[in-house]
Amino acid sequence: MDQTPNTFTTPAPTPIGQPAQSTPPQPTNTFAVIAVVFGGLAFLSGTSIFGALFGITAIIMAAIVLKKKAGGKNLAIAALISGTVGLISGIIFTVLILTGVFTGGVSPFSTSSSETKKDELSISAKRSLALIESKKNFEKGETARFGYIDVKVNSASGDYQKDSRLEANRTYYSVNVTLTNTDIDSQRIAGDLRLKVDGTVYGQSNIGTDITAESIQPGQSVTGTIFFEVKENGKKFTLQYTKEDVFNPNDDSRARLVWTLAL
Repeated sequence: MDQTPNTFTTPAPTPIGQPAQSTPPQPTNTFAVIAVVFGGLAFLSGTSIFGALFGITAIIMAAIVLKKKAGGKNLAIAALISGTVGLISGIIFTVLILTGVFTGGVSPFSTSSSETKKDELSISAKRSLALIESKKNFEKGETARFGYIDVKVNSASGDYQKDSRLEANRTYYSVNVTLTNTDIDSQRIAGDLRLKVDGTVYGQSNIGTDITAESIQPGQSVTGTIFFEVKENGKKFTLQYTKEDVFNPNDDSRARLVWTLAL
């Protein structure tokens, strides 16, 4: 039998001073960089809905990097943590906004009647401000605007004896007026229309039909005679209208408005 001697191959020894070969490090993945950027944005904007949006983006990109075992693992982990923090805080903040915690119980996305009430209040404030800033004193012969009612004096007289409705031994002053409603709602001036004689104010007499007690519809005009019982004949006669407790939107106070028309 032919016997062949065993041959052993001895690996060549590594030369002294030459380092062993190692695997080169992987380059940082672009997704890892983008992920950490979005993670930082999510962390910084966590008190808004953008924190949640940036957080979701950072988490998705970080997961891609970690799944592929690409370069930039540490960046991906940092992005995953900061993105999660931003996502959670953004969700919490958004829920608080939707439930009205930071908006006085009113959600900014709500279409409830509270917004309608605010609009109505704004319209009411504008109407009040228009009354406050309106002209208050009118000369004889002018058509005065008392609040929302135009007042035109057709005649004014102290000749008391010509009207049979007047009681004897009493002094009256009569004013024939046309009242026109300029507002969009029905109006009346009731007993707030008075006569000022030389500094003394007199209320309306109950003689005859009180046209000021009637509700005047928008655009409607009514004409009638108003009687005032006075103590004596005066020299200066002024028709006066007073509106109490008018809201002043400038300082949230209440105002007393007085309009006058010389007779």
